[in-house]
Amino acid sequence: MLFTPIRLPNSHVKALLGASGGLKLKSSILNSSFSTFRKVNNTQVGNHSVFKPRILENLNKGKLTSCLKVFSFTRSISDAKSIASGLKKVEIYNAPLSKIVKIIKYTSVLSISGIVLLSPWFFILESSLPLVARISLLAGASVFIGGSVALVNWAFNPYITKIELLDNNSKKNTISRDALLLVNKIDAFAREKKTIVRVNTLSRLENVPMRTWTAISDTTLSDFELEKLQNLLSSKIPSRNILLGKNDDKYFAHTDLESSQEMVDLIKSI
Repeated sequence: MLFTPIRLPNSHVKALLGASGGLKLKSSILNSSFSTFRKVNNTQVGNHSVFKPRILENLNKGKLTSCLKVFSFTRSISDAKSIASGLKKVEIYNAPLSKIVKIIKYTSVLSISGIVLLSPWFFILESSLPLVARISLLAGASVFIGGSVALVNWAFNPYITKIELLDNNSKKNTISRDALLLVNKIDAFAREKKTIVRVNTLSRLENVPMRTWTAISDTTLSDFELEKLQNLLSSKIPSRNILLGKNDDKYFAHTDLESSQEMVDLIKSI
Protein backbone atom coordinates (compact mmCIF):
# COMPACT_ATOMS: atom_id res chain seq x y z
CA MET A 1 0.00 0.00 0.00
CA LEU A 2 1.15 3.49 -0.80
CA PHE A 3 -1.03 5.50 1.60
CA THR A 4 -2.17 4.97 5.21
CA PRO A 5 -5.68 6.23 6.10
CA ILE A 6 -5.74 8.92 8.77
CA ARG A 7 -8.20 8.53 11.64
CA LEU A 8 -9.57 11.90 12.74
CA PRO A 9 -9.95 12.56 16.48
CA ASN A 10 -13.52 12.25 17.90
CA SER A 11 -13.51 15.91 18.86
CA HIS A 12 -12.96 16.86 15.22
CA VAL A 13 -15.74 14.53 14.08
CA LYS A 14 -18.21 15.97 16.60
CA ALA A 15 -17.27 19.47 15.60
CA LEU A 16 -17.93 18.65 11.98
CA LEU A 17 -21.41 17.26 12.70
CA GLY A 18 -24.13 19.72 13.62
CA ALA A 19 -27.13 19.18 15.99
CA SER A 20 -29.43 18.50 13.05
CA GLY A 21 -27.03 15.79 11.75
CA GLY A 22 -25.84 18.03 8.86
CA LEU A 23 -22.19 18.51 8.05
CA LYS A 24 -20.80 21.82 9.21
CA LEU A 25 -17.39 22.56 7.82
CA LYS A 26 -15.11 24.56 10.00
CA SER A 27 -12.30 25.91 7.86
CA SER A 28 -9.62 25.93 10.57
CA ILE A 29 -10.16 22.27 11.54
CA LEU A 30 -10.37 21.20 7.88
CA ASN A 31 -7.13 22.94 7.03
CA SER A 32 -5.36 21.36 10.00
CA SER A 33 -6.58 17.88 9.05
CA PHE A 34 -5.58 18.28 5.40
CA SER A 35 -2.12 19.51 6.38
CA THR A 36 -1.58 16.43 8.56
CA PHE A 37 -2.80 14.15 5.76
CA ARG A 38 -0.47 15.71 3.20
CA LYS A 39 2.61 15.59 5.45
CA VAL A 40 2.17 11.90 6.34
CA ASN A 41 1.48 10.72 2.81
CA ASN A 42 4.26 12.81 1.24
CA THR A 43 6.72 11.05 3.54
CA GLN A 44 5.37 7.66 2.53
CA VAL A 45 5.51 8.49 -1.18
CA GLY A 46 9.11 9.72 -0.91
CA ASN A 47 10.24 6.60 0.94
CA HIS A 48 8.40 4.07 -1.19
CA SER A 49 10.53 1.93 -3.56
CA VAL A 50 8.13 2.60 -6.45
CA PHE A 51 9.03 6.29 -6.47
CA LYS A 52 12.76 5.92 -5.60
CA PRO A 53 14.78 3.71 -8.03
CA ARG A 54 17.26 1.33 -6.42
CA ILE A 55 20.18 2.78 -8.40
CA LEU A 56 19.68 6.18 -6.73
CA GLU A 57 19.53 4.56 -3.29
CA ASN A 58 22.94 2.92 -3.78
CA LEU A 59 24.65 5.78 -5.68
CA ASN A 60 25.99 8.41 -3.32
CA LYS A 61 27.38 11.78 -4.26
CA GLY A 62 31.01 10.58 -4.37
CA LYS A 63 30.25 7.75 -6.76
CA LEU A 64 28.24 10.06 -8.99
CA THR A 65 31.17 12.51 -9.15
CA SER A 66 33.57 9.69 -10.07
CA CYS A 67 31.27 8.53 -12.86
CA LEU A 68 31.09 12.06 -14.26
CA LYS A 69 34.90 12.37 -14.19
CA VAL A 70 35.34 9.08 -16.04
CA PHE A 71 32.80 10.17 -18.66
CA SER A 72 34.51 13.54 -19.09
CA PHE A 73 37.96 11.91 -19.45
CA THR A 74 36.65 9.40 -22.00
CA ARG A 75 34.98 12.20 -23.95
CA SER A 76 38.19 14.27 -24.03
CA ILE A 77 40.19 11.29 -25.37
CA SER A 78 37.56 10.76 -28.04
CA ASP A 79 37.69 14.44 -29.04
CA ALA A 80 41.52 14.38 -29.18
CA LYS A 81 41.52 11.33 -31.45
CA SER A 82 38.92 12.97 -33.66
CA ILE A 83 41.01 16.13 -34.07
CA ALA A 84 44.21 14.15 -34.59
CA SER A 85 42.59 12.05 -37.26
CA GLY A 86 41.49 15.26 -39.03
CA LEU A 87 44.99 16.75 -39.04
CA LYS A 88 46.57 16.60 -42.48
CA LYS A 89 49.56 17.79 -44.49
CA VAL A 90 48.85 20.26 -47.28
CA GLU A 91 51.71 20.85 -49.71
CA ILE A 92 52.00 24.56 -50.43
CA TYR A 93 55.50 24.83 -51.95
CA ASN A 94 57.81 22.67 -54.05
CA ALA A 95 61.21 24.07 -54.99
CA PRO A 96 62.08 24.07 -58.72
CA LEU A 97 65.79 23.29 -58.11
CA SER A 98 65.49 20.60 -55.46
CA LYS A 99 66.95 17.84 -57.69
CA ILE A 100 69.88 20.02 -58.76
CA VAL A 101 70.67 20.92 -55.16
CA LYS A 102 70.62 17.26 -54.22
CA ILE A 103 73.08 16.41 -57.03
CA ILE A 104 75.42 19.21 -55.92
CA LYS A 105 75.30 17.92 -52.35
CA TYR A 106 76.05 14.38 -53.54
CA THR A 107 79.01 15.67 -55.57
CA SER A 108 80.48 17.49 -52.59
CA VAL A 109 80.18 14.39 -50.41
CA LEU A 110 81.87 12.25 -53.10
CA SER A 111 84.67 14.82 -53.44
CA ILE A 112 85.49 14.64 -49.74
CA SER A 113 85.29 10.85 -49.78
CA GLY A 114 87.54 10.69 -52.85
CA ILE A 115 90.28 12.87 -51.38
CA VAL A 116 90.29 10.81 -48.18
CA LEU A 117 90.50 7.49 -50.05
CA LEU A 118 93.20 8.66 -52.49
CA SER A 119 95.45 10.31 -49.90
CA PRO A 120 97.52 7.18 -49.13
CA TRP A 121 98.24 6.65 -52.84
CA PHE A 122 100.11 9.94 -53.01
CA PHE A 123 102.81 8.32 -50.91
CA ILE A 124 102.55 4.67 -52.01
CA LEU A 125 102.90 5.10 -55.78
CA GLU A 126 106.38 5.60 -57.11
CA SER A 127 106.98 9.00 -58.66
CA SER A 128 109.83 11.35 -59.47
CA LEU A 129 108.13 14.03 -57.35
CA PRO A 130 109.82 14.63 -54.03
CA LEU A 131 107.90 14.07 -50.79
CA VAL A 132 107.47 17.79 -50.17
CA ALA A 133 105.86 18.22 -53.58
CA ARG A 134 103.49 15.36 -52.94
CA ILE A 135 102.45 16.79 -49.60
CA SER A 136 101.94 20.22 -51.16
CA LEU A 137 99.85 18.75 -53.95
CA LEU A 138 97.67 16.80 -51.52
CA ALA A 139 97.25 19.80 -49.24
CA GLY A 140 96.29 22.05 -52.15
CA ALA A 141 93.69 19.58 -53.44
CA SER A 142 92.27 19.12 -49.94
CA VAL A 143 91.97 22.86 -49.35
CA PHE A 144 90.33 23.42 -52.73
CA ILE A 145 87.80 20.60 -52.28
CA GLY A 146 87.17 21.51 -48.65
CA GLY A 147 86.52 25.13 -49.59
CA SER A 148 84.12 24.19 -52.36
CA VAL A 149 82.23 21.82 -50.04
CA ALA A 150 81.98 24.53 -47.37
CA LEU A 151 80.67 27.01 -49.95
CA VAL A 152 78.08 24.50 -51.18
CA ASN A 153 76.89 23.82 -47.64
CA TRP A 154 76.69 27.52 -46.78
CA ALA A 155 74.68 28.23 -49.91
CA PHE A 156 72.32 25.27 -49.93
CA ASN A 157 71.86 24.20 -46.31
CA PRO A 158 68.98 26.71 -45.93
CA TYR A 159 67.47 25.66 -49.27
CA ILE A 160 63.87 24.51 -48.80
CA THR A 161 62.83 21.72 -51.13
CA LYS A 162 59.23 21.45 -49.92
CA ILE A 163 56.84 23.09 -47.45
CA GLU A 164 53.76 21.38 -46.08
CA LEU A 165 51.15 23.11 -43.97
CA LEU A 166 50.07 21.09 -40.94
CA ASP A 167 46.41 21.93 -40.66
CA ASN A 168 43.09 20.35 -39.61
CA ASN A 169 40.81 23.01 -41.05
CA SER A 170 40.65 23.15 -44.83
CA LYS A 171 38.07 25.97 -44.69
CA LYS A 172 40.61 28.59 -43.62
CA ASN A 173 41.42 31.18 -46.24
CA THR A 174 44.52 32.56 -44.51
CA ILE A 175 47.45 31.01 -42.66
CA SER A 176 47.48 31.74 -38.94
CA ARG A 177 50.62 33.04 -37.26
CA ASP A 178 50.38 30.07 -34.90
CA ALA A 179 50.27 27.55 -37.76
CA LEU A 180 52.89 24.83 -38.04
CA LEU A 181 54.95 24.09 -41.15
CA LEU A 182 56.79 20.93 -42.12
CA VAL A 183 59.89 22.20 -43.94
CA ASN A 184 62.04 19.81 -46.00
CA LYS A 185 65.74 20.54 -46.50
CA ILE A 186 68.86 18.59 -47.53
CA ASP A 187 71.69 18.26 -45.03
CA ALA A 188 75.46 18.21 -45.66
CA PHE A 189 75.36 14.49 -46.48
CA ALA A 190 72.61 14.90 -49.10
CA ARG A 191 69.98 13.41 -46.78
CA GLU A 192 66.48 14.79 -46.53
CA LYS A 193 65.67 16.42 -43.20
CA LYS A 194 62.29 17.62 -41.99
CA THR A 195 61.89 20.50 -39.58
CA ILE A 196 58.69 21.56 -37.81
CA VAL A 197 58.54 25.35 -37.72
CA ARG A 198 55.90 27.67 -36.29
CA VAL A 199 55.11 30.62 -38.53
CA ASN A 200 55.40 33.23 -35.77
CA THR A 201 59.04 32.24 -35.13
CA LEU A 202 60.10 33.33 -38.63
CA SER A 203 61.33 36.77 -39.61
CA ARG A 204 62.07 38.11 -43.09
CA LEU A 205 65.66 38.85 -44.11
CA GLU A 206 66.41 41.70 -46.49
CA ASN A 207 69.34 41.82 -48.94
CA VAL A 208 70.93 38.58 -47.71
CA PRO A 209 71.97 36.18 -50.50
CA MET A 210 70.48 32.67 -50.36
CA ARG A 211 68.52 33.58 -47.23
CA THR A 212 64.80 34.39 -47.09
CA TRP A 213 63.82 33.90 -43.43
CA THR A 214 65.51 33.43 -40.09
CA ALA A 215 64.11 31.93 -36.90
CA ILE A 216 63.98 34.41 -34.02
CA SER A 217 63.03 31.78 -31.42
CA ASP A 218 62.75 28.05 -30.93
CA THR A 219 59.63 26.22 -32.07
CA THR A 220 57.87 24.63 -29.10
CA LEU A 221 54.90 22.27 -29.08
CA SER A 222 52.22 21.66 -26.50
CA ASP A 223 51.60 18.09 -25.35
CA PHE A 224 48.40 18.02 -27.39
CA GLU A 225 50.18 19.23 -30.56
CA LEU A 226 53.02 16.78 -30.00
CA GLU A 227 50.61 13.86 -29.76
CA LYS A 228 48.75 14.91 -32.91
CA LEU A 229 51.94 15.34 -34.95
CA GLN A 230 53.44 12.04 -33.82
CA ASN A 231 50.24 10.30 -34.89
CA LEU A 232 50.25 12.10 -38.24
CA LEU A 233 53.94 11.61 -39.05
CA SER A 234 54.19 8.14 -37.46
CA SER A 235 57.44 9.15 -35.82
CA LYS A 236 58.77 10.32 -32.51
CA ILE A 237 59.38 14.08 -32.32
CA PRO A 238 62.12 15.20 -32.23
CA SER A 239 64.01 12.39 -33.94
CA ARG A 240 66.93 11.94 -36.33
CA ASN A 241 64.81 12.78 -39.38
CA ILE A 242 62.24 15.15 -37.87
CA LEU A 243 63.54 18.14 -35.93
CA LEU A 244 62.05 21.18 -34.23
CA GLY A 245 63.03 24.61 -35.50
CA LYS A 246 65.80 26.32 -33.53
CA ASN A 247 66.64 29.95 -32.98
CA ASP A 248 68.80 31.46 -35.76
CA ASP A 249 67.97 28.71 -38.27
CA LYS A 250 68.05 30.03 -41.84
CA TYR A 251 65.63 29.22 -44.68
CA PHE A 252 65.63 30.01 -48.38
CA ALA A 253 62.63 29.76 -50.71
CA HIS A 254 61.91 31.11 -54.20
CA THR A 255 59.41 33.73 -53.11
CA ASP A 256 59.65 35.60 -56.41
CA LEU A 257 58.26 32.71 -58.47
CA GLU A 258 54.63 31.87 -59.07
CA SER A 259 53.34 29.96 -56.05
CA SER A 260 50.16 28.53 -54.59
CA GLN A 261 47.71 30.81 -52.81
CA GLU A 262 48.70 29.29 -49.46
CA MET A 263 52.36 30.09 -50.14
CA VAL A 264 51.45 33.66 -51.06
CA ASP A 265 49.55 33.97 -47.77
CA LEU A 266 52.54 32.55 -45.90
CA ILE A 267 54.93 35.07 -47.47
CA LYS A 268 52.59 37.92 -46.52
CA SER A 269 52.18 36.71 -42.93
CA ILE A 270 55.94 36.66 -42.23
